[in-house]
Amino acid sequence: MKQDNTIKDILEIVEFIRDNAATKEDLLQFATKEDLLQFATKEDLLQFATKEDLLQFATKHELHSEIQTVKNELRSEIQEVKNELRSEIQEVKNELRSEIQEVKNEIMNHIDGFIGLHQKLEIELTALHGKYQCLESYIQQIAKSIGLQLT
Repeated sequence: MKQDNTIKDILEIVEFIRDNAATKEDLLQFATKEDLLQFATKEDLLQFATKEDLLQFATKHELHSEIQTVKNELRSEIQEVKNELRSEIQEVKNELRSEIQEVKNEIMNHIDGFIGLHQKLEIELTALHGKYQCLESYIQQIAKSIGLQLT
């Protein structure tokens, strides 16, 4: 019975090997040493980055941190520019208000001068009108006294 079990075990092993083992034709389909040498040589492989080279690259966390730092710096610079622009705009507004006030004052002074000139001319016109009436009255009296008819 022990011998039968041993024979059965050997048969199972042989069947397993036969089912799973590669034949010579199967092995010939794989790449040969010459095929592998055409793929890449040792010198070709030495040109790739080494483990030490790769360790010098930044990690994902380091890149994320650096990106965040750059973002913060940009935000800070943008805020500074915005503040400078606001300040300059406020200065320009103040200058414009000042200049507008100066122009307004000049216009008001010119208008006041024009009104004063108008009043002066009105007074002179009134004075001339009074003189004219006075002279007209004298002329009528003279014409009446000499008997001249005025139309």
